[in-house]
This record gives sequence, C-alpha cells and structure tokens, in this order.
Amino acid sequence: MNLRALPLTVALAIGSSGCWFGKKAAVAPPPPAPQPVAVNPTPAAPPAPDVAKTETPQPTPQPKPAPPPRPAPQASAPQVTVTPPAEPAPAVRLGEILTDDRRRQYEADFNRNVSDAQAALKQASTRTLTATQKQSVGRIRTFLQQADQAKSNDLVTAVQLARRADLLAQDLRKSLK
Repeated sequence: MNLRALPLTVALAIGSSGCWFGKKAAVAPPPPAPQPVAVNPTPAAPPAPDVAKTETPQPTPQPKPAPPPRPAPQASAPQVTVTPPAEPAPAVRLGEILTDDRRRQYEADFNRNVSDAQAALKQASTRTLTATQKQSVGRIRTFLQQADQAKSNDLVTAVQLARRADLLAQDLRKSLK
C-alpha cells in the first residue's frame, strides 16, 4: 500500500462512521415491558335484586381515605434580636461654607433685592396691567416665595432667586412708566 494514500484511507474510514454527521448507530429496541397485573380488580356489577327476596342490600364497603400528612417537625430557628437605632444621624447638608462677612453680605443683598421687588409689586398693584405685566407680577411673586423658602437652607440660592425677582421688578417698573 502507498504511504501517501494511508492518511486518506484513515480519514475516509473515520468520516464514514455515522457519529460525524449526527447519525446514531442502529440499536435494537428494548423488549416490551411486562404488563402490570391488577391486584384489586374492579368488582363486578352486583346481581340484579331478586323480587322474591325482601332483604335490604348491604352497602358496599368503601375504602377509608388516608389521613392528611402530618407536617414535619421544624428545627427551632435561632433567636435574633434586632435593636432599632437610637436616633437617626443628622442629615448632611451640602452647600457652600460661608464666612461671617460673606454671610452678612449675602443677607444684605437678599434683603435689598426682596424689598425692591416688593416695592415694584406694590407700585404695580395701583395700575391696570397688561397680560405681559400680569405675567411678570406672577413670576416675581414666585421667585420671592422660592427665595424665602430657600433662605433657611441655602442662602446663596436664596440670594440668586431674590436677584431674579428684583431684575423682573426693574423691567416691570420700566413698563409701567
């Protein structure tokens, strides 16, 4: 035999088996399982009652139902005591740390902007306003409310809101002239 043909012959021999292409080898079917034999055959129909006999028929005995299964005893769980925290930790406030001088400056700016905006609202209340002016009055009031709410938590934001209210108030005053 030629040595060059040997690898080809081996490859053809391996490739011709059915396992490479998903084919399974033919297996003889298992022998049929024996049929189970009924231990308690169903009772035959009772004979027709004889008209001549006057006995009362006896009830057929009924099998008793099985008692319900008892729950398995459970192992006692270890006792775990949970103690609630004594007091919640104080909430961390994020914000700018202000020096005393800076805080005083912001409070002065806040008070000045709020008073100027309120003066403009007072002046506008004595006039008949256009739709645009009424809208400006509503925005000024909203900014003032937000500034007042933010003052206790965030003075920097409160000053910015009061400044916006003051700028709108200046525009409103110009439109009232």
